[in-house]
Amino acid sequence: MKELQITTGCLLLMVAAIGKTSAIYSMSETCEYTPDGFIADPNSCQSYGYCKNNQLVGTGKCPDGYLYNNKLGICDSPANVKCISDSKNACLHATDNSFVADPTNCNGYCYCSNKTATCTTCPEFQLFDSKQIKCVYALEKPECTADSICRLVPNAVYVGNPNECGEYISCFNGIGTEGRCASGYFNKQLGGCQTTNPCLASSPNPDIGLGVIENLADNNFVCQVNGGNPTEEKPVFISDGQTCMGYYKCTSRNGPGIWGKCPKGLHFNEGKCVTPFTFPCTFDRCGNLNREFVGAIRTECKNFLICKNETSQGMAYNYAKYIGLPCTDKNYPFFNEVSGTCEKTSPKSDTYKLCV
Repeated sequence: MKELQITTGCLLLMVAAIGKTSAIYSMSETCEYTPDGFIADPNSCQSYGYCKNNQLVGTGKCPDGYLYNNKLGICDSPANVKCISDSKNACLHATDNSFVADPTNCNGYCYCSNKTATCTTCPEFQLFDSKQIKCVYALEKPECTADSICRLVPNAVYVGNPNECGEYISCFNGIGTEGRCASGYFNKQLGGCQTTNPCLASSPNPDIGLGVIENLADNNFVCQVNGGNPTEEKPVFISDGQTCMGYYKCTSRNGPGIWGKCPKGLHFNEGKCVTPFTFPCTFDRCGNLNREFVGAIRTECKNFLICKNETSQGMAYNYAKYIGLPCTDKNYPFFNEVSGTCEKTSPKSDTYKLCV
Protein backbone atom coordinates (compact mmCIF):
# COMPACT_ATOMS: atom_id res chain seq x y z
CA MET A 1 0.00 0.00 0.00
CA LYS A 2 1.27 3.49 -0.82
CA GLU A 3 2.35 5.78 1.97
CA LEU A 4 0.10 8.71 2.81
CA GLN A 5 1.35 12.08 4.05
CA ILE A 6 0.75 12.55 7.77
CA THR A 7 0.89 15.94 9.47
CA THR A 8 3.32 16.50 12.30
CA GLY A 9 3.27 18.85 15.21
CA CYS A 10 1.95 19.19 18.72
CA LEU A 11 -1.17 17.45 19.86
CA LEU A 12 -3.67 20.29 19.94
CA LEU A 13 -6.94 18.64 20.85
CA MET A 14 -8.06 15.86 23.12
CA VAL A 15 -10.20 13.14 21.56
CA ALA A 16 -13.23 14.40 23.43
CA ALA A 17 -13.01 17.64 21.50
CA ILE A 18 -13.19 16.03 18.09
CA GLY A 19 -16.16 13.80 18.83
CA LYS A 20 -16.84 10.37 17.41
CA THR A 21 -14.91 9.23 14.37
CA SER A 22 -17.45 6.69 13.13
CA ALA A 23 -20.66 7.40 11.20
CA ILE A 24 -22.65 8.84 14.09
CA TYR A 25 -25.99 9.70 12.49
CA SER A 26 -28.58 6.98 12.10
CA MET A 27 -31.83 7.70 10.24
CA SER A 28 -33.62 8.34 13.54
CA GLU A 29 -30.96 10.79 14.65
CA THR A 30 -30.97 12.55 11.28
CA CYS A 31 -34.74 13.06 11.46
CA GLU A 32 -34.32 14.98 14.73
CA TYR A 33 -32.82 17.88 12.76
CA THR A 34 -34.43 17.48 9.34
CA PRO A 35 -37.67 18.92 7.87
CA ASP A 36 -40.35 16.46 6.79
CA GLY A 37 -39.21 14.38 3.85
CA PHE A 38 -37.14 11.42 2.75
CA ILE A 39 -33.58 10.56 3.77
CA ALA A 40 -31.13 7.83 2.81
CA ASP A 41 -30.47 4.68 4.83
CA PRO A 42 -26.75 4.61 5.77
CA ASN A 43 -26.83 0.81 5.81
CA SER A 44 -28.45 0.12 2.43
CA CYS A 45 -28.13 1.85 -0.95
CA GLN A 46 -31.60 0.61 -1.90
CA SER A 47 -33.46 1.83 1.20
CA TYR A 48 -34.72 5.14 2.57
CA GLY A 49 -36.65 6.60 5.50
CA TYR A 50 -39.33 9.24 5.95
CA CYS A 51 -39.08 11.98 8.59
CA LYS A 52 -42.16 13.71 10.00
CA ASN A 53 -42.21 16.14 12.92
CA ASN A 54 -38.51 15.37 13.45
CA GLN A 55 -39.14 11.65 13.92
CA LEU A 56 -38.48 8.64 11.71
CA VAL A 57 -42.02 7.47 10.97
CA GLY A 58 -41.41 5.01 8.15
CA THR A 59 -38.89 3.20 6.00
CA GLY A 60 -39.02 1.91 2.47
CA LYS A 61 -37.04 0.14 -0.20
CA CYS A 62 -36.69 0.92 -3.88
CA PRO A 63 -37.87 -1.70 -6.39
CA ASP A 64 -35.35 -4.29 -7.58
CA GLY A 65 -33.04 -2.74 -10.14
CA TYR A 66 -33.20 0.72 -8.54
CA LEU A 67 -31.10 2.46 -5.90
CA TYR A 68 -32.07 5.41 -3.73
CA ASN A 69 -30.68 8.65 -5.15
CA ASN A 70 -30.06 10.72 -2.05
CA LYS A 71 -29.33 13.96 -3.93
CA LEU A 72 -32.64 13.92 -5.80
CA GLY A 73 -34.72 11.97 -3.27
CA ILE A 74 -35.90 9.37 -5.80
CA CYS A 75 -35.48 5.72 -6.72
CA ASP A 76 -33.10 5.89 -9.66
CA SER A 77 -31.02 3.85 -12.07
CA PRO A 78 -27.79 2.57 -10.42
CA ALA A 79 -25.83 4.42 -13.12
CA ASN A 80 -27.07 7.72 -11.67
CA VAL A 81 -26.43 6.93 -8.01
CA LYS A 82 -23.28 7.36 -6.00
CA CYS A 83 -23.97 5.37 -2.85
CA ILE A 84 -21.38 3.83 -0.58
CA SER A 85 -22.72 2.17 2.55
CA ASP A 86 -19.64 0.07 3.31
CA SER A 87 -15.91 0.82 3.35
CA LYS A 88 -15.27 -2.16 1.07
CA ASN A 89 -17.12 -0.26 -1.66
CA ALA A 90 -15.24 3.00 -1.11
CA CYS A 91 -13.40 2.72 -4.44
CA LEU A 92 -16.36 2.04 -6.72
CA HIS A 93 -16.32 5.61 -8.09
CA ALA A 94 -12.65 6.42 -7.52
CA THR A 95 -9.77 6.59 -9.97
CA ASP A 96 -7.06 3.96 -9.80
CA ASN A 97 -4.06 4.47 -7.49
CA SER A 98 -5.80 7.13 -5.41
CA PHE A 99 -6.72 7.73 -1.78
CA VAL A 100 -10.33 8.27 -0.69
CA ALA A 101 -12.04 8.82 2.64
CA ASP A 102 -13.53 5.86 4.45
CA PRO A 103 -17.29 6.52 4.07
CA THR A 104 -18.01 5.06 7.51
CA ASN A 105 -15.15 6.47 9.57
CA CYS A 106 -13.73 10.01 9.69
CA ASN A 107 -10.48 8.62 11.08
CA GLY A 108 -10.06 6.25 8.12
CA TYR A 109 -8.99 6.33 4.49
CA CYS A 110 -8.60 3.79 1.70
CA TYR A 111 -6.14 3.20 -1.13
CA CYS A 112 -7.85 2.27 -4.41
CA SER A 113 -6.37 -0.20 -6.89
CA ASN A 114 -8.47 -1.93 -9.56
CA LYS A 115 -11.62 -0.74 -7.74
CA THR A 116 -10.47 -2.60 -4.63
CA ALA A 117 -10.17 -0.73 -1.34
CA THR A 118 -7.38 -1.29 1.16
CA CYS A 119 -8.34 0.71 4.23
CA THR A 120 -6.50 1.90 7.32
CA THR A 121 -6.74 4.72 9.87
CA CYS A 122 -4.95 7.97 10.60
CA PRO A 123 -2.75 8.32 13.69
CA GLU A 124 -4.50 8.85 17.00
CA PHE A 125 -6.34 12.18 17.32
CA GLN A 126 -6.17 12.83 13.57
CA LEU A 127 -8.88 12.71 10.88
CA PHE A 128 -8.69 12.23 7.13
CA ASP A 129 -9.29 15.39 5.07
CA SER A 130 -10.77 14.43 1.69
CA LYS A 131 -9.82 17.81 0.17
CA GLN A 132 -6.16 17.81 1.19
CA ILE A 133 -5.90 14.01 0.84
CA LYS A 134 -4.05 13.66 4.11
CA CYS A 135 -4.53 13.13 7.81
CA VAL A 136 -4.85 16.33 9.84
CA TYR A 137 -5.67 17.41 13.37
CA ALA A 138 -9.29 18.29 14.05
CA LEU A 139 -8.34 21.93 14.63
CA GLU A 140 -8.01 22.22 10.84
CA LYS A 141 -11.70 21.27 10.50
CA PRO A 142 -11.33 18.59 7.82
CA GLU A 143 -14.32 17.75 5.66
CA CYS A 144 -15.80 14.37 6.49
CA THR A 145 -19.07 13.01 5.15
CA ALA A 146 -19.14 10.06 7.55
CA ASP A 147 -19.98 12.15 10.62
CA SER A 148 -21.98 14.82 8.79
CA ILE A 149 -25.74 15.02 9.21
CA CYS A 150 -25.70 16.00 5.53
CA ARG A 151 -24.67 12.49 4.56
CA LEU A 152 -28.25 11.19 4.46
CA VAL A 153 -30.31 14.19 3.33
CA PRO A 154 -31.02 15.40 -0.23
CA ASN A 155 -28.62 17.79 -1.91
CA ALA A 156 -28.89 21.57 -1.42
CA VAL A 157 -31.12 21.54 1.67
CA TYR A 158 -30.92 23.15 5.10
CA VAL A 159 -31.12 21.15 8.33
CA GLY A 160 -31.00 22.11 11.97
CA ASN A 161 -27.59 22.36 13.61
CA PRO A 162 -27.37 19.50 16.16
CA ASN A 163 -24.91 21.53 18.21
CA GLU A 164 -26.81 24.83 18.25
CA CYS A 165 -30.61 25.00 18.32
CA GLY A 166 -31.96 27.82 16.15
CA GLU A 167 -29.05 27.70 13.70
CA TYR A 168 -28.74 25.69 10.49
CA ILE A 169 -26.38 23.62 8.37
CA SER A 170 -26.40 24.02 4.59
CA CYS A 171 -25.87 20.62 2.97
CA PHE A 172 -24.18 20.21 -0.41
CA ASN A 173 -22.71 16.97 -1.73
CA GLY A 174 -22.76 15.47 1.74
CA ILE A 175 -20.79 18.32 3.31
CA GLY A 176 -22.33 20.79 5.74
CA THR A 177 -21.65 24.50 6.26
CA GLU A 178 -22.91 26.08 9.48
CA GLY A 179 -24.91 29.30 9.31
CA ARG A 180 -27.32 31.63 11.10
CA CYS A 181 -30.47 33.34 9.89
CA ALA A 182 -29.93 37.03 9.10
CA SER A 183 -32.65 37.87 11.60
CA GLY A 184 -34.39 35.33 13.77
CA TYR A 185 -34.02 31.60 14.17
CA PHE A 186 -33.92 28.48 12.02
CA ASN A 187 -36.86 26.10 12.48
CA LYS A 188 -35.54 22.58 11.94
CA GLN A 189 -39.03 21.15 11.49
CA LEU A 190 -40.11 23.56 8.76
CA GLY A 191 -36.67 24.05 7.24
CA GLY A 192 -36.74 27.86 7.23
CA CYS A 193 -36.03 31.03 9.22
CA GLN A 194 -38.57 32.70 11.50
CA THR A 195 -38.66 35.53 14.04
CA THR A 196 -39.76 33.45 17.03
CA ASN A 197 -37.42 31.03 18.74
CA PRO A 198 -38.42 27.43 17.80
CA CYS A 199 -36.32 26.11 20.65
CA LEU A 200 -38.83 27.56 23.10
CA ALA A 201 -42.15 26.81 21.38
CA SER A 202 -43.61 24.49 18.78
CA SER A 203 -44.27 25.67 15.23
CA PRO A 204 -47.32 25.09 13.00
CA ASN A 205 -47.24 22.27 10.50
CA PRO A 206 -47.27 23.10 6.77
CA ASP A 207 -50.16 22.18 4.50
CA ILE A 208 -50.64 18.49 3.77
CA GLY A 209 -52.42 17.39 0.61
CA LEU A 210 -52.89 14.41 -1.68
CA GLY A 211 -49.16 14.15 -2.32
CA VAL A 212 -48.70 11.86 0.67
CA ILE A 213 -51.91 9.87 0.24
CA GLU A 214 -51.52 6.17 0.96
CA ASN A 215 -54.63 4.83 -0.73
CA LEU A 216 -57.67 5.89 -2.72
CA ALA A 217 -60.81 3.79 -2.81
CA ASP A 218 -61.05 1.24 -5.61
CA ASN A 219 -63.22 2.54 -8.42
CA ASN A 220 -65.64 0.57 -10.64
CA PHE A 221 -66.54 3.48 -12.90
CA VAL A 222 -63.03 4.19 -14.16
CA CYS A 223 -62.65 0.72 -15.72
CA GLN A 224 -66.09 0.81 -17.33
CA VAL A 225 -65.51 4.16 -19.00
CA ASN A 226 -61.78 4.21 -19.74
CA GLY A 227 -60.57 0.67 -19.40
CA GLY A 228 -61.31 -0.70 -22.89
CA ASN A 229 -61.29 -4.49 -22.63
CA PRO A 230 -58.62 -5.32 -20.06
CA THR A 231 -57.82 -8.83 -18.83
CA GLU A 232 -55.77 -10.34 -16.03
CA GLU A 233 -53.03 -11.07 -18.57
CA LYS A 234 -53.23 -7.62 -20.17
CA PRO A 235 -54.34 -5.11 -17.53
CA VAL A 236 -54.90 -1.44 -18.31
CA PHE A 237 -53.48 1.30 -16.10
CA ILE A 238 -55.40 4.61 -15.90
CA SER A 239 -54.66 7.88 -14.07
CA ASP A 240 -56.61 8.30 -10.84
CA GLY A 241 -57.53 11.83 -11.92
CA GLN A 242 -56.54 13.31 -8.54
CA THR A 243 -52.80 12.91 -8.12
CA CYS A 244 -49.69 12.96 -10.27
CA MET A 245 -48.49 9.57 -9.08
CA GLY A 246 -51.69 7.52 -8.67
CA TYR A 247 -53.36 5.11 -11.06
CA TYR A 248 -56.04 2.44 -11.27
CA LYS A 249 -55.25 -1.06 -12.49
CA CYS A 250 -58.14 -2.53 -14.49
CA THR A 251 -58.26 -6.28 -15.15
CA SER A 252 -61.84 -6.43 -16.44
CA ARG A 253 -64.27 -3.92 -17.90
CA ASN A 254 -66.88 -4.50 -15.20
CA GLY A 255 -64.50 -5.06 -12.30
CA PRO A 256 -63.09 -2.49 -9.90
CA GLY A 257 -60.04 -0.41 -10.67
CA ILE A 258 -57.43 -1.25 -8.03
CA TRP A 259 -55.63 1.90 -6.91
CA GLY A 260 -51.85 2.05 -6.78
CA LYS A 261 -49.09 4.61 -7.05
CA CYS A 262 -45.67 4.91 -8.65
CA PRO A 263 -42.46 4.40 -6.67
CA LYS A 264 -41.17 7.46 -4.84
CA GLY A 265 -39.75 10.06 -7.19
CA LEU A 266 -41.90 9.12 -10.19
CA HIS A 267 -45.18 10.33 -11.70
CA PHE A 268 -47.78 8.44 -13.74
CA ASN A 269 -48.36 9.20 -17.42
CA GLU A 270 -49.95 7.20 -20.24
CA GLY A 271 -49.92 3.85 -18.49
CA LYS A 272 -46.47 3.95 -16.91
CA CYS A 273 -44.36 5.61 -14.23
CA VAL A 274 -42.03 8.26 -15.63
CA THR A 275 -39.56 10.96 -14.62
CA PRO A 276 -41.71 13.93 -13.48
CA PHE A 277 -40.26 16.59 -15.79
CA THR A 278 -41.12 14.56 -18.90
CA PHE A 279 -44.80 15.57 -18.81
CA PRO A 280 -46.79 18.51 -17.35
CA CYS A 281 -49.03 16.91 -14.73
CA THR A 282 -51.96 19.21 -13.93
CA PHE A 283 -52.36 18.03 -10.32
CA ASP A 284 -50.06 18.81 -7.39
CA ARG A 285 -46.60 18.28 -8.87
CA CYS A 286 -44.99 18.06 -5.42
CA GLY A 287 -46.82 14.77 -4.85
CA ASN A 288 -44.61 11.70 -4.40
CA LEU A 289 -41.43 13.81 -4.73
CA ASN A 290 -38.82 14.47 -2.07
CA ARG A 291 -38.02 17.95 -3.38
CA GLU A 292 -37.97 21.47 -1.99
CA PHE A 293 -38.97 23.04 -5.32
CA VAL A 294 -40.64 21.80 -8.52
CA GLY A 295 -41.45 23.55 -11.77
CA ALA A 296 -44.84 25.20 -12.23
CA ILE A 297 -46.58 24.49 -15.52
CA ARG A 298 -48.25 27.15 -17.69
CA THR A 299 -45.43 29.61 -16.91
CA GLU A 300 -42.95 28.83 -19.72
CA CYS A 301 -40.56 27.48 -17.05
CA LYS A 302 -40.32 30.83 -15.26
CA ASN A 303 -42.10 29.87 -12.02
CA PHE A 304 -41.67 27.21 -9.37
CA LEU A 305 -43.64 25.65 -6.49
CA ILE A 306 -42.45 25.25 -2.90
CA CYS A 307 -42.94 21.70 -1.59
CA LYS A 308 -43.52 20.61 2.00
CA ASN A 309 -44.85 17.18 2.92
CA GLU A 310 -45.04 16.42 -0.82
CA THR A 311 -47.57 19.25 -1.11
CA SER A 312 -47.35 22.58 -2.95
CA GLN A 313 -47.52 25.25 -0.27
CA GLY A 314 -50.00 28.11 -0.53
CA MET A 315 -51.87 26.83 -3.56
CA ALA A 316 -55.09 26.11 -1.65
CA TYR A 317 -55.47 22.97 -3.77
CA ASN A 318 -56.48 24.99 -6.86
CA TYR A 319 -53.99 23.26 -9.12
CA ALA A 320 -55.53 24.56 -12.34
CA LYS A 321 -54.90 28.23 -11.49
CA TYR A 322 -51.94 28.28 -9.11
CA ILE A 323 -48.74 29.26 -10.95
CA GLY A 324 -46.29 29.43 -8.05
CA LEU A 325 -43.50 31.95 -7.56
CA PRO A 326 -41.28 33.55 -10.22
CA CYS A 327 -37.50 33.53 -10.41
CA THR A 328 -36.62 37.01 -9.15
CA ASP A 329 -33.20 37.56 -10.77
CA LYS A 330 -33.76 38.89 -14.30
CA ASN A 331 -30.42 37.37 -15.34
CA TYR A 332 -31.63 33.93 -14.26
CA PRO A 333 -35.32 33.91 -15.25
CA PHE A 334 -35.87 30.19 -15.94
CA PHE A 335 -36.48 27.50 -13.32
CA ASN A 336 -34.91 24.09 -13.97
CA GLU A 337 -36.51 21.29 -11.96
CA VAL A 338 -33.54 18.96 -12.51
CA SER A 339 -31.06 21.30 -10.79
CA GLY A 340 -33.67 22.93 -8.55
CA THR A 341 -32.35 26.40 -9.38
CA CYS A 342 -33.10 29.44 -11.54
CA GLU A 343 -30.90 29.56 -14.64
CA LYS A 344 -30.02 31.81 -17.58
CA THR A 345 -31.53 29.65 -20.31
CA SER A 346 -34.75 27.69 -20.63
CA PRO A 347 -34.47 23.95 -19.86
CA LYS A 348 -37.08 23.19 -22.54
CA SER A 349 -36.14 20.17 -24.66
CA ASP A 350 -37.61 17.03 -26.22
CA THR A 351 -37.51 15.36 -22.79
CA TYR A 352 -38.07 18.36 -20.48
CA LYS A 353 -41.73 19.17 -21.11
CA LEU A 354 -42.78 21.51 -18.30
CA CYS A 355 -42.29 24.71 -20.34
CA VAL A 356 -45.90 25.09 -21.45
